[in-house]
Amino acid sequence: PRVLRVSVVEGTGAVLGTQSASTSDGRATFSGLGVEGTGPTRLRFETAGAAGVNSAIVDVQARAPEVVVKVGATPFLSALPGASVILPITIDLSNRGTLSVASVSLRITWDSSAVQFASSTPGSWTDALGDGATIFANAGQASGGVFLVGGFSVNRTDASFVLRLLTLAVPAGGEARSIPVTVEVTAMADASGQPVPFRARAATVVVQPSTAP
Repeated sequence: PRVLRVSVVEGTGAVLGTQSASTSDGRATFSGLGVEGTGPTRLRFETAGAAGVNSAIVDVQARAPEVVVKVGATPFLSALPGASVILPITIDLSNRGTLSVASVSLRITWDSSAVQFASSTPGSWTDALGDGATIFANAGQASGGVFLVGGFSVNRTDASFVLRLLTLAVPAGGEARSIPVTVEVTAMADASGQPVPFRARAATVVVQPSTAP
C-alpha cells in the first residue's frame, strides 16, 4: 500500500483532520477531512513515486464561532531518525465570536513504537486584552503513547494561547513513515461551567529517510 497525503495547493487555508491515509485496493479514505480558512480552495493529493492530483476548486464558507484545539504548529512536522520534534498544544480562539474558555482537558495519542515521549514544557500566555486573566496548565501525564494535559484560566480568556509544548523523539534507525498524533478534547467549558463548541486539529509526524551513509 501507498501513503497518500493531502494539502492545500490553492487558497489561504490549511487541511484539518487526517492529512494522510494508506491505500487499500487502490483507494484511500480520509476521516474527518476539512479545511481551515474560507474562500476558493483547491486540494492536492500526492504519494511518493507517482504524479499528484488536484481537486476541483471548492468555495469554503465561514464556520460558526468555535474554539480550535491544535497539536503542532502545522499539520505536518518533519523529523529525522534520532531527532526530536516539538508540538505546541494550542487553544486557538481566533474564531471564538463571543466564546471564552475557562477550563480544558485533552488526551493526545500516538504510536509509541514509532515515536516516544521525550518531555513537556510550559506554553506561553499573554494577557493581550488586559482583563487580568491568567492561564494555569498542569505538567501532563505521559504513559506509552498517551499524554493527558489540562488547564484553566482565572476569570477566563478570550485570547489564543499555547497550553504546553510536547516533545516527541524519533528512535535512531526508525523507518520513514507518517505517524498521526491525535487530540481528543475530553472537556472544555467557560467560566460558568457551560460546554464550549470546539474542533480538534491533529498532526502528522513525517519521519524522513535517514541521511546517514
